[in-house]
Amino acid sequence: MDEKLSPKARGELTEAIVLAKLIELGYGVSMPFGDNRRYDMIVDDGHRLHRVQVKTARDGRNPGTIEFSTASHHPLSGKRTKYHGQIEAFVAFHPGTGDFYWVPVEDTSGNYLILRTAPTKNNQVNGVRQAGPYRLRPAEVPEPRA
Repeated sequence: MDEKLSPKARGELTEAIVLAKLIELGYGVSMPFGDNRRYDMIVDDGHRLHRVQVKTARDGRNPGTIEFSTASHHPLSGKRTKYHGQIEAFVAFHPGTGDFYWVPVEDTSGNYLILRTAPTKNNQVNGVRQAGPYRLRPAEVPEPRA
């Protein structure tokens, strides 16, 4: 993804990429009118609707990790606002790897989330959030009734 893009343009491009991937995987997707909701899309997995915030993931500070913001930043006040109670999940896209992650909002607590994509040097597993379980998978859409 072009580093010269403004944050808004980068976010819009990520939303378009995520939208296409969700449709490819069999999800139904609705987009809210306007830009004033805390969610970017409503995703239908065939069983329920999820308010989703789309994020662009980046390489983490430590090798073998990726991270993305789990709070919005208000430039005038400097205040960060979490999404709990306003969305059900984040869908993060990492442009460098092309990977997509579905992360329930209740699995987040701070202002950003770090997912491990490769083993730690010392093989530590306790307290490490592995990326694998969060990879976006095809929707389990029920078959239509005849």
